[in-house]
Amino acid sequence: MESDSSSITITKTFKKHFKRITLRPLSFFILLALIGLLLPSLLIPFWVLRIKGIEKELDSITNQSHQEIWSAIQNATSSLLPMSSSATNLAKVANASLGETDPTYFDIESKVCIIFLLL
Repeated sequence: MESDSSSITITKTFKKHFKRITLRPLSFFILLALIGLLLPSLLIPFWVLRIKGIEKELDSITNQSHQEIWSAIQNATSSLLPMSSSATNLAKVANASLGETDPTYFDIESKVCIIFLLL
């Protein structure tokens, strides 16, 4: 009978230690899962805000460069005005093309090259 009681005690002790052993890896896994989910949930909104800021800055730089190009075209046409009034019309057409998102090299060459050929 004593062997039965000692085996029951050993079984209870084993179950108690087994629970601790199984809870440690489980709690570690839960901790890793929380960190794995928490870290991206904190970083992704920061990255989105950063990307939106970069997009706004890029739009600002693009608008500024379009204004500088328009100013250069206006300066070129003002020097060509005594020669031809069509240069002013050409500058307006070139400006309308620069308002597009992605002007091609052919568009720029065909519309702006004429101004410099007239010089």
